[in-house]
Amino acid sequence: MLAAAIGFTGRQARGSLALTLPKALALETAPLEALEELVLSDWVGEMANQLLGRLKNRLIPHGVDIRLSTPTIVEGRQVRILALRGTSICEALMCGGHPVFICLHTVVVPSIDLRACEEVAQSEGEAVLF
Repeated sequence: MLAAAIGFTGRQARGSLALTLPKALALETAPLEALEELVLSDWVGEMANQLLGRLKNRLIPHGVDIRLSTPTIVEGRQVRILALRGTSICEALMCGGHPVFICLHTVVVPSIDLRACEEVAQSEGEAVLF
């Protein structure tokens, strides 16, 4: 199994996202240049980074700004994600017959209002140049 954990912090929220998947699935989904061991771990970290980036994109219209850390990758026969204090949402999915586990842990300030809003954040796949 391979696992990537990436933390985030901000004034209104902090926490982490963990992604766990079999090495075989990482190999199946990796770009061709990621077939080496070290580059494969980068790919798993990038998948976690993209997931958390999508969450960040959804929070921006609500005035919630978070900063992402660098992913940490681990490999082992049994990888288990433990929930911490705060709110944890964990999902188990199947992808091509392989189990995928995603766990989002958050601690938020009570004043966050995540009701629907009109403003749309950056569309998925668009680049923002500074």
